[in-house]
Amino acid sequence: MFSRMKVNGNISEHWEYVRNVTTNWAYNPSGYVRQWVPYYDIYDDNIRCGRGAAISGPGVKLLTVPAGDDVVFVVGMADGSSEDNKAIYHEGPMQAYLSRVPDDQAIEEYQGDGDWFKIDYLGPKDQTTWTVLGTREVPFKIPETTPPGKYLIRAEQVFPFNSDFNATQFYVNCAHLDIVGPGGGIPVPTVKFPGAYDLFDRNAFPWLIVNGTLSDRFQYIREVLPLDGTRLVNPQERLGSLNETCGRGAWQFGPSTQTATVLAGTEVGFRLGEKGGYEYLFHEGPATLYASRVPENVDIEDYAGHEDGAEWFKIGYMGPADDKTWSSYGLRELNFTIPEAIPAGKYLLRMEHLFLMVDDGTGYIQLFVNCAQVDIVGSGAGVPVPSLKFPGSYVVGETVGTTVTEEQKGIYDPATKQVIVTGLLDYVAPGGPVWLG
Repeated sequence: MFSRMKVNGNISEHWEYVRNVTTNWAYNPSGYVRQWVPYYDIYDDNIRCGRGAAISGPGVKLLTVPAGDDVVFVVGMADGSSEDNKAIYHEGPMQAYLSRVPDDQAIEEYQGDGDWFKIDYLGPKDQTTWTVLGTREVPFKIPETTPPGKYLIRAEQVFPFNSDFNATQFYVNCAHLDIVGPGGGIPVPTVKFPGAYDLFDRNAFPWLIVNGTLSDRFQYIREVLPLDGTRLVNPQERLGSLNETCGRGAWQFGPSTQTATVLAGTEVGFRLGEKGGYEYLFHEGPATLYASRVPENVDIEDYAGHEDGAEWFKIGYMGPADDKTWSSYGLRELNFTIPEAIPAGKYLLRMEHLFLMVDDGTGYIQLFVNCAQVDIVGSGAGVPVPSLKFPGSYVVGETVGTTVTEEQKGIYDPATKQVIVTGLLDYVAPGGPVWLG
């Protein structure tokens, strides 16, 4: 946990500027009882600042920080375990949020039930290493234009413990800040805790970026149906269904999706959802953008993209960065340039991320796909050659690029205790070449 701060080069006392937390006894009476035991329930109020921190504000000092400076959290056990010098040993990202205290409320009474906005994120350093792993002190920069006032700052490390449902560990602590400076910024977007994270919604791309502006969630992206009625987790694990086109049941959401105007030759971006604490691509594989033009006699909201006459062509691709690394790994936003020569008209844009497996004969694959509704404008006179169908164009084990070799997937090396990936530059993606006009 993060019970201390570094102030003027000195490490503070435990809970001097940070709100104290209780042990996990009330939540795990038969288990390992310590203050620093992680939290799991992202739907409970304690996810804001830690167990019991909502009422531990009185007595906590206020740290004055000029906007533009760093705020440094320091690892500490604080419960008599004599392990204050431990470094972070869990893999995972760290991030910081701010929540401004209402003017009519004292900071020690504020429970963090207002709006929060993210100010910093420390994710992967490279393909195999997290930035904060092995560190004791974690700095977060306060944006220079942060409006002056009293704030709770929320430091959070997310440890994706394993792939089991609801197994993610959250290490969360909050400190009292008085931020001074000229301000001028308008903090957006804002979220609530609980509410910002959802276990049922990860690896979807619900936001579209057009002209550098981030859309609202599922404003231009067609929504998808939950899996088994509850889970909005996005991958398609078997090919051949209509869900392969734009996601699970996405054709039903055309009428509720707006259409974005996009100028040919400019860039569009697809932004990953941050639900469950994840806000980066942690699956290795290629990302591809396809386009399908809506027929002139069909409204875009009624076009599903899997009709008998529907066809797609590839307009963007992010493959290997080198022989060992995928270029999309660790990113939150995937950006593609719309070909300048593309004819004007209404289109579905299909963003696809493939998590590739070694062919084991079962046909298993993970396909993450979302579709945007766009109206492309410009003077393009190119002649795209649509030739792909979804479903239909991908067959696992038969279509090139739907599987990888063991070397491309990665082989564990017991000597280095690392997964060694090689041969990615030999990978050939499905869907043929990119149409550039």
